[in-house]
Amino acid sequence: MAEGDSVGIQGSSARGEVVTVSEDGTEVEVLVGNMRLKVAKEKLVPLVAAPAEERSDFPLSGVSAPRVEEVSDRLYLLGERVEDALGKLDRFLDRALLAGLRSVEVVHGHGTGRLRHAVGEFLKEHHMVKRYFHPGQKEGGRGVSKLEFM
Repeated sequence: MAEGDSVGIQGSSARGEVVTVSEDGTEVEVLVGNMRLKVAKEKLVPLVAAPAEERSDFPLSGVSAPRVEEVSDRLYLLGERVEDALGKLDRFLDRALLAGLRSVEVVHGHGTGRLRHAVGEFLKEHHMVKRYFHPGQKEGGRGVSKLEFM
């Protein structure tokens, strides 16, 4: 898989173009419309352009993909180490965006505050997060981050 390749994403009808491949080759950044998504390489399906007369209007013609998985609107990161949690958060946001969710929440707990701070910094820099906030105490307070997508 190389930059510029056309790819489909298993479990969705999304198709895009490879922007970058991680140094270790396990993660690929894909441009889908105007969204940049980080996807595990094994979740991508190379697309080969068919001759014009054989092309279909369906974006992933000829590609069989598993049924679209149901995506939760809540991610639990309680007890996770920061590095592991941010990887899970990144994959969760990609799946939520592909599923068309408009808002989600991340349960990171109170603890020392390191995870909450790291999640906040990550969300602040994410290009598809419109805003994020901590709800009232009855909904988890500073142990939860709610966010809305653009």
